[in-house]
Amino acid sequence: MFSPTNEGLAGGAVWLPRAVVSLLVAAVVLLGPARPAGAEELAAGLSDPRAVQLADAVLASMGGKDAWESTRYLRFDMISEKDGAQSLLTDEYWDKYTGRHRLEAKTDDGTPYVVLQNVNTGEGAVYIAGRRAAAEQEKTLLQKALSSWKSSIYWLFMPYKMHDPGVKLTWDGEEKVGNVMYDKVLVSFVSTPDKFWAYINRDTHLMDRWSFLLGGRSGEPVQYLWNGWRPYGKILLAPERVSADGSRKLLFPHLAVFPELPDSVFSSPDPVQVKAGS
Repeated sequence: MFSPTNEGLAGGAVWLPRAVVSLLVAAVVLLGPARPAGAEELAAGLSDPRAVQLADAVLASMGGKDAWESTRYLRFDMISEKDGAQSLLTDEYWDKYTGRHRLEAKTDDGTPYVVLQNVNTGEGAVYIAGRRAAAEQEKTLLQKALSSWKSSIYWLFMPYKMHDPGVKLTWDGEEKVGNVMYDKVLVSFVSTPDKFWAYINRDTHLMDRWSFLLGGRSGEPVQYLWNGWRPYGKILLAPERVSADGSRKLLFPHLAVFPELPDSVFSSPDPVQVKAGS
């Protein structure tokens, strides 16, 4: 399921699921406060009541719907780690209300660049070593930045998205892993065969592991742990994903929530000058 690929990233060969972008499109990425009317009702209509109750408990354990919807500014840098070797993929800022997005990364030859775009439209500008990129290269890097954002937000915020339109929730039994008993909620979609299983800890009501089968594949699902749940602003987030065998990780070491950010973060290619978030 995981293989070295540039898909979903702004540069550099890394491992990420090939179907994450199609999954996000099928699930309808609606992460801001202006969720469409009836989103919960649509999910409930497709889902079984027990699974919906578990999803509600997960949301409550992470701070609740109001806390999530009032969270506006976020920062997340992604670090890929495979067999102990780490590489920084991107450093991103996101205004969840407006869709403004800043991404900092490096080209394949190691040149730093900055993307300033709106993820709702895909439009924006790219600056390579401080200078505006040529039109064709800019178009490519804007597309890669948008794919990177889509991958990042699902790996970071999936438990907040279980009531998104087009998502079907099904209770899929219980499973004991070590000393922890889990309720398994199958997360499937109206428009794609991808399947995710949320492992909901009965003691904490947090999703501290997931597994998935992408593209309609069969066999043993790929499983990752979600480690380190802690408060960021009014919500809880987990900054570490670890494969079942421990050989692969996706880390978000500078994950932060900000009550406000200057407009320059999303409009200027100059280095970001803001105080650390929580």
